[in-house]
Amino acid sequence: DFRWLAMELLGGALSQIVRILPSERLSKHTATYVAKWTLRAIQACHQRNIIHRDIKPANFLIRPNKDYPIVLIDFGLSRIYADESGTPLEPREHPGFIGTCAFASVHAQKGMELSKRDDLISWLYSIVYLIDYLPWPGRKNRAKTKEIKEHILPAKLFRKLPKQFIDIYNNVMNLSFFD
Repeated sequence: DFRWLAMELLGGALSQIVRILPSERLSKHTATYVAKWTLRAIQACHQRNIIHRDIKPANFLIRPNKDYPIVLIDFGLSRIYADESGTPLEPREHPGFIGTCAFASVHAQKGMELSKRDDLISWLYSIVYLIDYLPWPGRKNRAKTKEIKEHILPAKLFRKLPKQFIDIYNNVMNLSFFD
């Protein structure tokens, strides 16, 4: 007569963990480690033909598992982006803004259809947030946030991360919708 749902007990979100640290930021070493595992979580999502569309530190939880220590959660805004064969679906013309302003790509802020590249852009912004402050106001001023994102130099954005993040950023920003 009873129904049970068994779920994995997970730890705090990366955004919560950062807020309780004395510096409110991760070290370069820890941020790089976190970048690797959060990217793997996004990769697992993309391998299932799903784009998350709300990548941010609050949607990554830690767990006591050395093989997969970080979990991606909250698929409320996610969308299937490809058919069963892996062929991307055609983008819709005006889907509107989707995501969290501080971490959303410029494509999201322009109301464009999102793809895997946009999850990666949000991932990069999330890593910057974990080690440094984001140089835009977020939802307090969406227009200013979009303007800064469009014009910021990668060297300034990734100043506290290893220089390889500049190359990653440049590569991701050159991806097309279908890449």
